[in-house]
Amino acid sequence: MSYTILKRYFPESVLKKLKQSQRCVVSFSGGVDSTVIVAAMASILSPKEVHAVMFRSFLHFPEEMERGRLYCLGLGTTLHQIPGPEIDVLEVMNNSRARCGFCKEARARELLDFAKKLDADLVLEGSNADDLKDSTRLGTKVLQKMPEIYSPLAKADLSKNEVRMLAKELGITWWNEAATACLATRFPEGHRLSAVECSKVARSEWALRQAGLPQVRVRVFGEMACVQVPVPLLKEALAKREEILGIITQEGYNHVMLDLQGYEWGRKWIKEKEIAGRTDSE
Repeated sequence: MSYTILKRYFPESVLKKLKQSQRCVVSFSGGVDSTVIVAAMASILSPKEVHAVMFRSFLHFPEEMERGRLYCLGLGTTLHQIPGPEIDVLEVMNNSRARCGFCKEARARELLDFAKKLDADLVLEGSNADDLKDSTRLGTKVLQKMPEIYSPLAKADLSKNEVRMLAKELGITWWNEAATACLATRFPEGHRLSAVECSKVARSEWALRQAGLPQVRVRVFGEMACVQVPVPLLKEALAKREEILGIITQEGYNHVMLDLQGYEWGRKWIKEKEIAGRTDSE
């Protein structure tokens, strides 16, 4: 049944490439895109020949990683959880403007090395067609220079919405869940990333989502946390003022703000040195 669904989304050229594999490795985050790849390959190959590689990192939500683990367990695919190599990359840990490119390159090389050890003949990742059109995605630019890694969703010219529809048909229960993005995006450029701070943000956002704010960001500037939701959810967020305050302040933030401009994907954030230079009266 699953393969019949795939035939409606993927051209024969892409399916042929996937079917030629005997053993594959998939870069797996637990998000919608990479989960679709794992599910697709499990219907094309024997599930035990599908090796999902998840990078353990404090830059990701632990709940999403656990959800991914359980999904692979249910499919019968093999999940490998390995340390994210970006922890040793200065440009990533210092949250540089080019962070994404450095992180993607480190992980891609680790993925290729891992695939070689497993004697896998195909290495896959989950970029979609919309990702390729976004010039701000430095990680995508890195992958375009690595032909050894195949991106079937992009090759099939599937948009993010089309991938979500495919995920729904494949029975992936979080098919319509808002993307969470790397936790490094919650901090100003140049801010030294740490497991403690990223964990505080992850707990805050996860709790806010459970409280009824499905798309939310907690941006951190020192002891101040700025909560962002899409403009249509601002009224609901204001109604949950006390609940939001309780969630955020219990993580140690002394000042909590609600951004009245609303959440905007890709917004450029104020540099930390500019925040630090402000006085209490400003």
